[in-house]
Amino acid sequence: MQYLIFFVIVFLIFSLTNWYIGVRSWQALMAWFPAADHRIFIGVFCLLSFSYLLGRVGARFLPGAAANFMTIAGSYWMAVMFYGFLILLFIDILRLVNHFTGLVTPDIIILKILGAAVLLVIVSIIGLGAWNARHPVVTHYDVTISKQAGNMESVKIVMVSDIHAGLILNNGRLAGLVDLINAQNPDVVLLAGDMIDEDVTLFAEEKMAENFCRLQAPLGVFACLGNHEYYAGNVSDIEQYLKRGQVVLLRDQTAEIAPGIVVVGRENAEQRIEGSAELVSLEDILTGIDKNKTLIALDHIPSRLGEAQSAGVDLLLCGHTHDGQLWPNNYLTSKIFPISYGYLQNGAFNAIVSSGFGTWGPPVRVGNRAEIVDITVHFE
Repeated sequence: MQYLIFFVIVFLIFSLTNWYIGVRSWQALMAWFPAADHRIFIGVFCLLSFSYLLGRVGARFLPGAAANFMTIAGSYWMAVMFYGFLILLFIDILRLVNHFTGLVTPDIIILKILGAAVLLVIVSIIGLGAWNARHPVVTHYDVTISKQAGNMESVKIVMVSDIHAGLILNNGRLAGLVDLINAQNPDVVLLAGDMIDEDVTLFAEEKMAENFCRLQAPLGVFACLGNHEYYAGNVSDIEQYLKRGQVVLLRDQTAEIAPGIVVVGRENAEQRIEGSAELVSLEDILTGIDKNKTLIALDHIPSRLGEAQSAGVDLLLCGHTHDGQLWPNNYLTSKIFPISYGYLQNGAFNAIVSSGFGTWGPPVRVGNRAEIVDITVHFE
């Protein structure tokens, strides 16, 4: 019942937002084309507005290509809707101020220019955001840990979060990610959750896991779960697919990847291991582990920094936030999480949160870039 109420509320907000954008878009269109047929406009606008929902639901009875096209078009529309609402709301506030001040006398020329300007701004934002999402950067950090790790002076880690492999980030882009990781010559690759998007079927059908087999990391490839692995399907099946890709999934488990270096993968904070009444504490997971060893933790959501620091973790790696993905959402995520992006050091404790490689919803990034994180850990 709770899920039904949530869906109804979200659907109402979504519908009202599109109604608002549709009314303002029709007014702008009328300024340029007074003879436009409102029936055609309403039909096209409604089809575009609900194309994502139609694509997802229609996947059961529409041809695959048609359903995928509608899903992708609807994904881009989410970004258009987001910025369209913000810009139009800002303009309406200015109109309200002008109503009381009378600074500008509206006429048809102003309406035409304003409508064209709004369209140009939205198209430019979406175009730049799509480019940001498809052109990842490599972000480098140097971290010093006051411990020894056998005879190693340093270890090179490539951490990637939020790949969201699926319809939007397809096999070709996943292959590009593998090539980009290999170009950094990592010692170990760590995947901080949300490797798969919302449907494991496509991941399995396109044999995406086989791309992970090409990763070149002598100390191995390790991963923790994110929330989207749970949305995608049976986690046990996902674990088997990742195993085929030679990815070791750590579910509240540890692995000593080299003498003196231990990686621990946390279960996602929003879910529980099957059959478990509650999440296992990090202190319990690390029972029996020598705290003089370097402890590197993977935890998808950056909400348990205090627990990690108290448990003696030296380096915590997270994702999930996408750095807001669409500006100005980054201001919101920075209020929700202790750190929503970048590097935090507190004494001997270090934490890095990535903006992620893929996207969720709109395949668009505004105010941030898709990234992989290259970390050189130095041992003293």
